Amino acid sequence: MAMILAKTTDTIPMNNMEVWMDNILKKIEKLMLEHDAISPELIKKKDIKLGLRNPDGSGVVAGITSKGIVIGYEKITNPDGTYTVKPVEGKLYYCGYDACELAQHIQEEGRYGFDEVTYLLLTGELPNKNDLERFEEVIADRRPLTKLERGIIMQEDVNYNQMYALHSVISHLSRCDPDPDSTDIKDVSRQCINLIAKAPVIVAYNYNVMKFRKGGDLFITKPNPE
Repeated sequence: MAMILAKTTDTIPMNNMEVWMDNILKKIEKLMLEHDAISPELIKKKDIKLGLRNPDGSGVVAGITSKGIVIGYEKITNPDGTYTVKPVEGKLYYCGYDACELAQHIQEEGRYGFDEVTYLLLTGELPNKNDLERFEEVIADRRPLTKLERGIIMQEDVNYNQMYALHSVISHLSRCDPDPDSTDIKDVSRQCINLIAKAPVIVAYNYNVMKFRKGGDLFITKPNPE
């Protein structure tokens, strides 16, 4: 079946490409809103969860994890059997531990806490003293970037948003992995620990490269294992 093109109803001077492009983009935006709109009636009929939210604003259970639980509301049952969603002060739990209490204990005892909370999220248990010391050694050993990994940062376009830069560099680090497609738990745990160890260093390197490209000096200090 032959496709019939719509007739042009307005004429835009081709010598003004900027105006022509602006007009066609506006037309596309208008048509997208017009033809892609979904009626509220259909959303209700199909019980569609917009933004992963129920109509009352409560969250939709889209998956299950043993790592983190977020509590931001409670449901109050009304006399007629319906319920009302009441916002409450947010709570975050890591593997069953209250994140605020973890942070409080770490601060009170003057510890950094990063490595032990990382261990908790990886294993589901808080480390004992010996396991924490060994895990800290593993993290420290994997923290320095290889020449190839440093080269990836240097070759990246200037990115003043650290989160975007981190995402971009990490996506390229698969080139440095001996078996990036493996789903074996040994390889997956190795990859997780490598990324955990290197992420802060990647941010520091990117900051220095960003500063260098803005006219500053490029001084990159080798990470202190401790």
